[in-house]
Amino acid sequence: MKKVCSDSSVGVILSNYMRLPQGSTQRRFGVAQERSVLTERSRGLIPARSAKLLRGLLWGALLTTSLLVPRGTLAQIASTGNELNVSYGGYTAVVLQNSPVNPTLLSGSGTNEFIINVSPNPNVTARVYITNQTANACNNLTISFASSANSQISSFNQFPQDWFQVPIIPPQGGQVNSLALTLAANQSITITTLPIFGNKLVIFLPLSSGCATTNIDMQVILSNSVQPPTANLSSTNTGTSAASPVMSVSDVYSAAFWANTGSGIVGPSNGENVLFINANSGAKSLYFDSVVVTSSTATTFTLFSIINTGSGCTATGINNMKIGGGFTSVATARFATCAGNPGSTPIALINVPANGTVTIDLRGFIALAGGTTGLEITTIATAGTVDASFKWYEK
Repeated sequence: MKKVCSDSSVGVILSNYMRLPQGSTQRRFGVAQERSVLTERSRGLIPARSAKLLRGLLWGALLTTSLLVPRGTLAQIASTGNELNVSYGGYTAVVLQNSPVNPTLLSGSGTNEFIINVSPNPNVTARVYITNQTANACNNLTISFASSANSQISSFNQFPQDWFQVPIIPPQGGQVNSLALTLAANQSITITTLPIFGNKLVIFLPLSSGCATTNIDMQVILSNSVQPPTANLSSTNTGTSAASPVMSVSDVYSAAFWANTGSGIVGPSNGENVLFINANSGAKSLYFDSVVVTSSTATTFTLFSIINTGSGCTATGINNMKIGGGFTSVATARFATCAGNPGSTPIALINVPANGTVTIDLRGFIALAGGTTGLEITTIATAGTVDASFKWYEK
């Protein structure tokens, strides 16, 4: 008597498909399985309805498996030069400090691949700040990123097959795998990646040629693309109109704040502190949102990260963004000349035209609870009046 399989045989053959032998290609295996289905159908071992269903499931599973393969694994990424493993603490990796672009980053011969450790998180992105420390523009740099899920390797050049591309969000939107940089004299630029899913990140920054008199700084900030506590808030102020975490925190917890110099600083000296915000060893961390800088004359501000409160600095008031809100900030705000400036690391230069205003996005910068870190704005000497206003929230 001829054996006839029931519809349950579909699950058996499909499970066999999912056990794809190592080294077999999905395309060839899928064709082989479909031929097997057709053979079994011609022999009467699988009913017509089951055969049609099984063929659909096989090719559907094949297509789904193909779509799940990371884009970067489809083509091997090429080396751009020598590599360097960068050690860091916290969320900020200082990669380059006043380094000559040429010959340091020359494609092929320079050290232009920088590897850092990453704590895997579907919300973590890399925000890279590159500052031109000279009056000489450089337009011959290109930046790209790759990540690896193998925490045991410390080399891209030896194991390029273990890395996949991490896309970049360009200024015009969308995503690209590499970005040509236009680095103007005494200017800073910011590059942001899509979320990083691996344990390692390599930053490629090769120089094609030229730029012999250009020095740059480069820092990498690893931050959550969805900032806490946004995902855990319950607020009526949600939806497309709630563009900033500060808005939700102010609404729910009355824990968003702002501070400025008051009436501005007239005729500041070169390198003078305009305003800094410091966690002040408080019980809450500061999550910075933005800073607005203004000047009545053309000037250049510098954004610094700071590690202490300096000495002899003048205090200014901190205001709750929820007008009439009852919570008091744990931070301290200081403006104008200090007897001793805070210990600091430059992040970016900010050029402001006469009677101009510039807003800088600070999302991703965090001053941790219990510490004395924060952010500072300084200025070059100018005869005009300058001001700065920070916004942040605390949790």
